[in-house]
Formats: sequence, structure tokens, C-alpha cells
Amino acid sequence: MTPRNNSLVTTVIWDFDDTLVDSFNARLEATRYTLTSAGIIYPTAEAFMANLRGSAIDQAFANIEAQQGKPLDLISDYRYKYWGKAPGAVRLYPDVEEVLRHLVSLRVKQGIVTLKRRNFNFHGRPAGASLELQELGIADMFGALLGFEDVSAPKPDPEGVLSVLERLGSSPEETVVVGDSLSDVLSAKTAGCRSCYALWGVPPNERRVEESGADIVAESPLKLLELPFVSLDRMVN
Repeated sequence: MTPRNNSLVTTVIWDFDDTLVDSFNARLEATRYTLTSAGIIYPTAEAFMANLRGSAIDQAFANIEAQQGKPLDLISDYRYKYWGKAPGAVRLYPDVEEVLRHLVSLRVKQGIVTLKRRNFNFHGRPAGASLELQELGIADMFGALLGFEDVSAPKPDPEGVLSVLERLGSSPEETVVVGDSLSDVLSAKTAGCRSCYALWGVPPNERRVEESGADIVAESPLKLLELPFVSLDRMVN
């Protein structure tokens, strides 16, 4: 399906890490701890993170274990370090909260599709994207949250986007998907939504603007406020 570029927008679906939430340093530190503990010199934590963009971390660590030829349970070490992070290690990007609250005031529907697990118990304590949303004080701004465990095929497959659309009661042609990776853009396009390539969390040397084919390229979350938003309430009235 091809979205209508001039149609009104009633719904925004967000990616989580590197789009809404700046968790990069916390994830980098957890990755460094994980690889060092396993005695893995290559890839470096920095290279691992650069190659990870838009991919599931569970599978990325499984690939390293396959290369090493032995089970290392890297994902458990990663989760131990990441979910034991200090308070304040994860924060919203500048202007994100302003944009979220403005969309809430317009009664625009919002959802999240993330490759991070939504909700799980780790060593007797809660963990997952839902917990971080609560800690950041923005959980009530979203009508749907889908994590890695909620889909059979993660991004770039459109399953997560289509599932959020169904939960929100939204149509693809009135929806914009915002994310920092090519897999976010592809999942949007395959679902028939407009796509926004969010650059504010992407290092300059990792930006792939020309090949993204995104409908919108945004250096700042404030760019989204230029879209023709309209709430379903207003359409009914």
C-alpha cells in the first residue's frame, strides 16, 4: 500500500530506543560489560551497537555465540547490567516530551513498537520498556505498546505496526511511524503508513538518509509538529 502524503494524521507510532528514549550510553556500557566478561575482543561494544541499529539484540548476541561455537548466555549478562543501571541513566531526548504532550492535547492517538521487551521479570524485579515509560512519566500518553515478545516477526516486518493500528482503531493512511532505523521506515511502508526517519538519536556517521526512502526526515522531534494533525474526535464532530 502507498500512503497518501496529503492526508490528515490521526495517529503516531513511535520506535522506543534512540527515538523516544536516549538509552544509548546505558546499552553501550551493558554491552561492553557483557563482551568483556565473556572474553570477546571483537566485535567491540561500539561496533556491536553500530551494527545493531534496527535489529533485535537477543538475536545479535545469539549470532556471536554461534560464531564462538559455544553457549555463553550473553543476553542474561546484558540484562543483568542494563536493568541494574542507576536511576537517571535513561532519559527522553530534548523536545520529545513537548511533542508528546502537544499530540495528547490534540487527542492524536499514539503507540509504540519496540525491539526491547515490553515487560518481564528479571531476577525478581520488573524490567522492560513499560517500566521505563513509567519511570519517565509518559506511560499514560500511549494507547498501545508492543515489545519484542508480542510479535512473531519483529521489524522490519510490519506485524507490530499493524497490530498497534488494530489496537488503536487507526488506519494506515492516517498514521506516521517515527523511528531511527531503516527497519522502522520499511515496516511503516509495508504497512501502508507514512514514515519519519528520526535523526536526533542517530550519530552523523551512521545516517543513511538517501537510501531510507522515508517520507519525512527529521533532525528534531519538533519537525513532527508541522504535520497536518487532526483528532478522530474532531473528524466525528
